[in-house]
Amino acid sequence: MSDAIPPENRAVTMRDVAQLAGVDPSTVSLCLRGSPLVKPSTRQRIMEAVAATGYRPNPLVSALMQYRRKRKAPDAVEVLAFVTSHPERDGWRKPHNVFVRFYLGAKARAEQRGYRLEEFWLHEKGITPERFSQILFTRNIKGLLLAPTTSASAHLHLTW
Repeated sequence: MSDAIPPENRAVTMRDVAQLAGVDPSTVSLCLRGSPLVKPSTRQRIMEAVAATGYRPNPLVSALMQYRRKRKAPDAVEVLAFVTSHPERDGWRKPHNVFVRFYLGAKARAEQRGYRLEEFWLHEKGITPERFSQILFTRNIKGLLLAPTTSASAHLHLTW
């Protein structure tokens, strides 16, 4: 095995592990995913290289690669929440209201980026900060867009 431990100022990559173990990066990937295609002796060498380098998979890269390996359209589109706190549920939708333009622009941009924008009204009956946080978590909401508020003292308390 050659010396492939990178300098302190950069993250260890699969390529570093592969170089140290004397294999191709795709073999490291297969090994780390538990593929039976990797021989036990090769697996041991790779796992030793992982330990020696301190390699840790990047969960964002792992999720992207898992998505790409599927080679099909995702079953569900990721959702962003458009959160409004207007006193009336649709009060912000009044004609000539600037909030409508904010929403339409945000919706168009979200769709360009592969997201769906879904509205949430903070004054819905039964919505507490805890309940709203639970809804966001359960529905796997990826981000919030907060609509302008009509109150200067509005607060959003989330455990999200």
